[in-house]
Amino acid sequence: DPLVLSAGWQGAKRGGRWRVPPYIRASSGIDSVKIDCLLAEPMAQVIDLEIVAGAGSVTLIVPEGWAVQVDRVSRGLGTAKSKVDPTPRPGCPIVVVRGGVGIGSFKARHANWFDRWKLKRRGIELPPPPKELR
Repeated sequence: DPLVLSAGWQGAKRGGRWRVPPYIRASSGIDSVKIDCLLAEPMAQVIDLEIVAGAGSVTLIVPEGWAVQVDRVSRGLGTAKSKVDPTPRPGCPIVVVRGGVGIGSFKARHANWFDRWKLKRRGIELPPPPKELR
């Protein structure tokens, strides 16, 4: 059962505790789509993320150990960047990103200090990043 996130004129978000399906389609239109997987439970070892980034942006936030591959993304004037290792740690899923970026952008990253601060305010503490990432 695919998850479809479409931003259009208003942004779209998915975060908190949720189950990540094996297929996600994110369409940014002119606003942004944010997919926060920090507290999510993957339903498969391989997650297929199809992006259609028109003038907006798509941001994917994954926990430590997850992997993201962006080599199947076609780029127009926009950008597609990943600060996440393309090889997962044992037992962690891999997100294979495909699709296209028009004049918008795609970014994959781990939790930053602000993400950690927001979760800590809710009483949720993420493990610290490995020393090589600090």
